[in-house]
Amino acid sequence: MRKLVACLATLPILSVLPAAMAVCVGSRALRRCGDQCVVPNSGRIRPTGKALDILRERFARGEIDKAEFDERRRVLEE
Repeated sequence: MRKLVACLATLPILSVLPAAMAVCVGSRALRRCGDQCVVPNSGRIRPTGKALDILRERFARGEIDKAEFDERRRVLEE
């Protein structure tokens, strides 16, 4: 009887475990690919937000001039 109770007690844990694992794997994948997107029909990956944000910050601090900013932005947006 104790073995039956022990088995029945673990069933809820075992039924939730695959769902919890799927959530963990999915959230890790989203976190890992969050700053990238796939350009349609090219198969290439391009940075979307983070690289442009860094470029804008460098321009705002005066580390790069407008010509360099425009050139690097054009390269990132290709």
